[in-house]
Amino acid sequence: MTIKNFTFFSPSGTEFPVGSNNDGKLYMMLTGMDYGTIRRKDWTSPLNTALNVQYTNTSIIAGGRYFELLNETVALKGNSVNYIHANIDLTQTAHPVSLSAETSNNSNNVDLNNSSGVLKVLIDIRTTDGTGVVSSEKPRNVTTLDQVNAENINVKLLSVDGDVSDWTALNMSDVTTAKLQYKKKNGIVTVTGGGNFGNFRANQTKQVAFLPENVRPVGDISVTLSSLSGNNNNKPMELQITANGEIRVWSHYAGNNQYAGGTVTYLQ
Repeated sequence: MTIKNFTFFSPSGTEFPVGSNNDGKLYMMLTGMDYGTIRRKDWTSPLNTALNVQYTNTSIIAGGRYFELLNETVALKGNSVNYIHANIDLTQTAHPVSLSAETSNNSNNVDLNNSSGVLKVLIDIRTTDGTGVVSSEKPRNVTTLDQVNAENINVKLLSVDGDVSDWTALNMSDVTTAKLQYKKKNGIVTVTGGGNFGNFRANQTKQVAFLPENVRPVGDISVTLSSLSGNNNNKPMELQITANGEIRVWSHYAGNNQYAGGTVTYLQ
């Protein structure tokens, strides 16, 4: 067994080694980066000239390695989406970093701090027509952490794994015209809809739809539906959702063509 001490252990700067691979891993751990993500800061805006882009003063961190692009020019392909990559080859000691414009994202997540190989990572996207650049897109600076503790967070856009951003219609059964739909945002599920739920006997409950597993509640829930006509004599109706995904409608009143509508929201 061996414990190797590196950065910040040396009282005078000479007792312990400073290694580029070790520092690379340190910076990736501190910033929550992996080999497919970057940090990019344009201190001055890149210049588009015909089918070229020039990075006048840009800082990049990729694979835990920091480098600067100073008046570095990349030739672009016309009428194309150009995926500009930084290629880091540590065997090229004089010039370990090069840039290339390619027609797809060919990032490869090579672990250059623990093994050999050339790390290729996307740093920019430039779309061209026949004469020049028509649009650009900067890859996002992604941080991956297990937990964040903060006194205050200001979020412009929040997404949660498993979210369903668009309204999704449910397959209905045993109804006349009623429709239900759902979506899931930030872990909160909303089921809404209404219409003609058909005919009921007094105090009858019938299943009308089924929720996918990823949006089911952890326990059974129910809400009172609003009456949409006099066919149910304005008596209560309920929308019930079970933990196994069944969506049921209950009616207090016996009658035909019973209309109702409502919305239920729950945290999954």
